[in-house]
Amino acid sequence: MKDQDNTAEQVQKDPRIEKAATWNEMSGQFYGSMEFHKILFGGLLTEGTKAMGLTLDCFWLFDIIMSVQFEPKIRAEEFQVWEIFTNLESSTARVLCTDGNSEAKGEDRFNDTDHVLYVQDIPYTDFPLQHYTLYAQRNEMNGITIMLTSEY
Repeated sequence: MKDQDNTAEQVQKDPRIEKAATWNEMSGQFYGSMEFHKILFGGLLTEGTKAMGLTLDCFWLFDIIMSVQFEPKIRAEEFQVWEIFTNLESSTARVLCTDGNSEAKGEDRFNDTDHVLYVQDIPYTDFPLQHYTLYAQRNEMNGITIMLTSEY
């Protein structure tokens, strides 16, 4: 009983725990997408990424992805792997975009200059997951579709 009280108290203190648990429960239901949702700069979100944005309050992450699509290095890639690495204790994060061909593991990918397309440090975030990966792919309208890895 005391452990349950501590867990409930922890959730009240840090709402990220509840958001992460909710997302972990629902994220497995997204495979492919029949609906797409317009965002900035001609971008599209799948059903899964829209649900992610709503559940985790992270539409800002999609804004980052779309805001750099005009950079030559990124624009040249038809397929991009976007990752966010969050330090939950300091509430900071790093966003990484690669071409998806890196063999480096985890945060070592930041140093793989042959495959890194973009890095952005986030000085404060309430993003509740330590690590998450998204895919972005050029679509038939020459825009970008952002999707969960399970929707690829």
